[in-house]
Amino acid sequence: MSRRSNRKAQIKAQKVQEERRNAPAYPVTFLKNHFKVFAVIIVVVIVIAVFAFNLVHLPFLKSNAYQLPSNIPFSDFGTDYTVNSSDYAPSNTVNIYFVTWQGCPYGAANSWGLYNYLNGFSSISSSVTGHSSDPNEGRLASIPGLLFNDNLISVTGVNGITINLYTYYLYNEYMTQSINSPVVNINNSNAITVALSELRADNLPAPIYNIVKDFTTVVPATGYSKASAYLGNPAHINTITVFTGPKGTVLINGGWIDPIPLQSFSYQTLESNPSLGTGVSTGTTQVADIVNSLS
Repeated sequence: MSRRSNRKAQIKAQKVQEERRNAPAYPVTFLKNHFKVFAVIIVVVIVIAVFAFNLVHLPFLKSNAYQLPSNIPFSDFGTDYTVNSSDYAPSNTVNIYFVTWQGCPYGAANSWGLYNYLNGFSSISSSVTGHSSDPNEGRLASIPGLLFNDNLISVTGVNGITINLYTYYLYNEYMTQSINSPVVNINNSNAITVALSELRADNLPAPIYNIVKDFTTVVPATGYSKASAYLGNPAHINTITVFTGPKGTVLINGGWIDPIPLQSFSYQTLESNPSLGTGVSTGTTQVADIVNSLS
């Protein structure tokens, strides 16, 4: 090799070494060289994350399937309200969603109408436990009632239609704590949010969750300036029952059976013969009429 060629090779080698010394670390070079690819990947990841977040949280967003009324009857015995013509139950099925708490006097009274109706198709006595409502509820204290042990009770009704009763208890007998784990102590400011969290945790279907929330916390109760959930002390999600089937969705906000006439009976007596309680037969008929109108 000539001296000139050898010199050129040395100069080239020196340039290569200088470039290597001055070059950024490998990852930086790699990122610079593949910037567009990484930018696309980041955008795709963000889009997927946003979609996944919405997919998880969408069931609890506001529903536009119904128009909110100016007010809603509350514990107006014998009064129900048609929400819309949408069916939120499976085919040939009427679902009943009974949202209440263990110490609620209206929940205790309503339990007899539900029990009496469902038990007329198939015995559900093994799915209930005798109980009395909160003894500290003043004139509505210690109402005999039933607790539904199973979240789902299913019977076959008229013309072979399936009737499913789903029960959601939000607070204990004295409304001092929530029901599900982790147990939360109830105070004057958190009872509503705790109950709504319970319903989400219990997987109450999205449309029913929205109905419960809207008709107890948003729509004013008839004759009042605020929603029914804010009429209690503490403010809490009150008993509400939602019926849904092929021909639409109906709710009863509060009680449909007057608790006071039931105070003279034990739950053992009423379980043997619910119709002894004044208003139970009428309440049972109301349940039947609603289910038949939706099936």
